[in-house]
Amino acid sequence: MTSFRLLSLAWALLLATAVQAQNVGIGTAAPDASAALDIASTGKGLLVPRLTQAQRAGISSPAAALLVYQINGAQPGFWYNAGTAGAPAWTFFNPTADNLGNHTATQALNMQGQALTGTGASVGAAVGLGVRADGGLNIGQNVTGNNLYLGYLAGQANTTGTNNLFSGLSSGTANTTGSNNLFSGSYSGFSNTTGSDNLFDGVSSGQANTTGNDNLFSGSFSGASNTTGSYNLFSGFKSGLLNTTGYNNQFVGYQSGFANTVGNSNQFAGYQSGYSNTTGNLNQFAGYQSGYHNTLGSGNYFAGYTSGYSNTTGNGNQFTGEQCGYSNTTGNYNYFAGYGSGYTNTGGSNNQFVGFVSGNNNTTGSNNWAFGYQAGPSTGALINAGALGYNAIVSQSNSLVLGGTGPDAVSVGIGTTAPRGILDVAGAGDSYLVANPSNGNQQSVYLPGHLYLAPYSAATHIAYIQARIPNPTATTDLGLTLRTTDNGNVVNALTLNANGSAVFAGPVTAVSFSPSDARLKQDVQPLDGVLAGLQQLRAVRYHYRQDVAGHPLPQGAQVGVLAQELEAVYPELVSTGADGFKAVNYAQLTPVLLEAIKELQLQVETLSKQVESSGRRATQAGAASVQRDVQAEATLLSFEQRLRQLEAAGGRAQAAH
Repeated sequence: MTSFRLLSLAWALLLATAVQAQNVGIGTAAPDASAALDIASTGKGLLVPRLTQAQRAGISSPAAALLVYQINGAQPGFWYNAGTAGAPAWTFFNPTADNLGNHTATQALNMQGQALTGTGASVGAAVGLGVRADGGLNIGQNVTGNNLYLGYLAGQANTTGTNNLFSGLSSGTANTTGSNNLFSGSYSGFSNTTGSDNLFDGVSSGQANTTGNDNLFSGSFSGASNTTGSYNLFSGFKSGLLNTTGYNNQFVGYQSGFANTVGNSNQFAGYQSGYSNTTGNLNQFAGYQSGYHNTLGSGNYFAGYTSGYSNTTGNGNQFTGEQCGYSNTTGNYNYFAGYGSGYTNTGGSNNQFVGFVSGNNNTTGSNNWAFGYQAGPSTGALINAGALGYNAIVSQSNSLVLGGTGPDAVSVGIGTTAPRGILDVAGAGDSYLVANPSNGNQQSVYLPGHLYLAPYSAATHIAYIQARIPNPTATTDLGLTLRTTDNGNVVNALTLNANGSAVFAGPVTAVSFSPSDARLKQDVQPLDGVLAGLQQLRAVRYHYRQDVAGHPLPQGAQVGVLAQELEAVYPELVSTGADGFKAVNYAQLTPVLLEAIKELQLQVETLSKQVESSGRRATQAGAASVQRDVQAEATLLSFEQRLRQLEAAGGRAQAAH
C-alpha cells in the first residue's frame, strides 16, 4: 500500500514538471522565465558536486560549462569546463581576479609566471603600452610630443618639449619646451627647462642645467652645476661638477674638471685631471691629476701622470711625460718632454727641456734649453743657457755646453763619424761656416783647407786674419801662415815654418814686460864686481848644427856667448832643458852689462881727474907718466866699446831665438 502511494506521488511530480515545461521553480511558484531552474530561499544555498582535484580531472567527456567545486589542491574553489567534452579546458574562478572587461583594473596585476603578449606592430591611435608579437614594446607611441617618462615626477612640467626620454625619480621634472633630451637617473636634468639635445646619465647628472644645449654628462653628479653651458662632454663621477656656463669642454675621468666654472674649450682626461681649473681656456690635460691645480692658465698641454700638477696661471706650456713640469706655477711658454723634465721649474718661461729629468735644477730661469739625460742649467735662475748631451750641465748665463764633463765629455765631429779630438772637422776640399753680425760685415769660418776670419772679399779695406793650414799627409811638413790685407792686397804677415823658424813680412816691434815692481821683490842686493866677471866671458861668432834630432835651428852665422862659460860666472842666466841642452837668458844679461858700463865709467872719470892733476905738475918726467895714463884710458875705452858690442850681439841673438 505504501509503495503504491510513493509511486503515485512521483508520477504526479513528473506530470507537474511536464506542465511547467522549461521553467522549474523550487521554493517559488513563479520561476523566472529565463531560467530552466529557479531556486528561491532565504536561508539556504545551492550545492554543486564537490570533488577532489583528481576526481575533477577524472570526469569522462565533461560537458562544456560543467561546474564543480574542487575541495583540495593549490587552487580549491569553483572550476568549469571552458572547452568541449572532447577537449576539456578546466578554468578556475579566481575570487580576487581583476575585472578587465572594461579595460579598467581594480587592483594590481600580478602576472606571476605568465607573459604579456600581443599581436600588433603598433597600438594604432591608442595611448598606452603596446606589446608586439616579437616581444617589443610600444611605449608612449601616441603621447603628445612623443615623450617618454619613466619614474615618479619625471617630466611632469613638460608642455611642448618633444622627443624626450626621462627615466628616474624627478628626472627632467622642470622641462617645459626642451626637446630631444635623454635624462637617466634620479634628478638627472632636474632643472632643465628649455635646454635641448642633452644626454644626462647618472644620479643628479646635469641637475642644474636650465638652457644649456648639446651636453653629454655621464656619471653621478657629472655636470651637476651646469646651467647654460653648452657643447660639453663630462664623463665620470663628479666630472665637471661645478661647471656653470663653460662650453666646449671635455672632461673624462673621476672628478676631472671638478672645479671648472666658466672655462671653455678644455679637454681633461684622467683621474682628477684639471681638477682645480675654474676659468682657464683651451687646455688639454691627459693623465692622473695632470694640471691638477690649474685655475686660470690657458693654452696648456699636459700629458702624463701629474704633469703640470702645480700649474696655476701659467700659459702656453707643453709638458709631456710623467711628472714633467710638476712644480710649474706661473711659467709661460715652456716645452718639457721626458720623465721629470723641468720638474722644479716654477716661474721660468720660454724654456725647452727634453730628456729624463732634463732642466731639473731650473726654477725661475728663462730662455734656457737642454737636450739629454739630466742635461740643463746647474742653478735655478740662469738665462739663455743651453746644454746638449748626456749629463751636460751649463753653469752660467748666455752659454752653450756640448756634452758633460769627465767621463761624460764628448768629441764633436763635422764631416766625420769618429772625431779625433774635442773638435774634428773633416771633409774633401773646403767647407764654410758663415754668419752675419749686426754690423753687416759678412764673416766666415772656412775649413779644413783654410781657416778664415775675414770678409769674403779680400778687396775690402777691413783688416782680417787668415790662417792657412795645408791638408796633412803622412809625409807633409806643416806650416802656418797668418795673412792680412794691405790696400786690398793679401800679405803674408807671419809664416811659421815646419822647422820652427818664423818669417815676418816687415819689421818686428817686440815689447817685453817682466814683473819689476819693487813691492814684488825681497832680499834686494846690489850687483857688484861685474867687470871682473865679464872679463871671464867672451863674445863668439858661430853656426848652429843642423844634425841634432828634434832641434830645428836657424842657419847662417850667429853671434853670442857660450852657455857653459856664462853659467860658471852667472848661473842665474842659464837654464837646462829636459833634454840636457842649455839656454841663455839674454834679456837678464842686460842688467849685468848696465852695471859693467857704470863701473867702467867710474874708472874713466877717475883717470881723467888724475890726468888733469898731473898736467898742472907737468915736468918732463911727469909728461911721460901722463902719456902712460892716456894709453891706459884708451885701453879702457876700447874695453867699453867691446862691452857695448857684446850687449848688442846678445840682443840680436835673443831676437833670433
